[in-house]
Amino acid sequence: MSSLSPRRKYDADLETYDQASGRRTSYADQFADIHTPMRPVLSRMPEAQLLEYRALLTDEFQKLRHLRGTTAYFVGDLNMALRGNVDAGGDWLIKDIQVEHEALAAYPVDYAKMAAEIDEEDAARDKAAAKPAVKGAR
Repeated sequence: MSSLSPRRKYDADLETYDQASGRRTSYADQFADIHTPMRPVLSRMPEAQLLEYRALLTDEFQKLRHLRGTTAYFVGDLNMALRGNVDAGGDWLIKDIQVEHEALAAYPVDYAKMAAEIDEEDAARDKAAAKPAVKGAR
């Protein structure tokens, strides 16, 4: 168990994720096109650089998953404090586990849904980028 308070643990995990995201973004920006500066052109990367980018993505994703878990438990701790479960008597550990499970259930991991949302955002952005500029009257 961590000796940090839930809030400090969350803050530390958020900072760790932000650093991993920044490393990945900085690396990817080297391979971006001028018209899409936030999106790397993977075909420009040699195999070694693709492997490095994959490692950075994997690290960022792992830290995001960890942050998600910390967030769910932080929400559970907040719910316990709001409900007064610790002071209510009885078996506090069982109540703690129940509240944390409720928090995890409220924020399920649905990677298929996340992927579909990302695909929709990408399609909308690509469609908007493909529209020719409208010429105004002179």
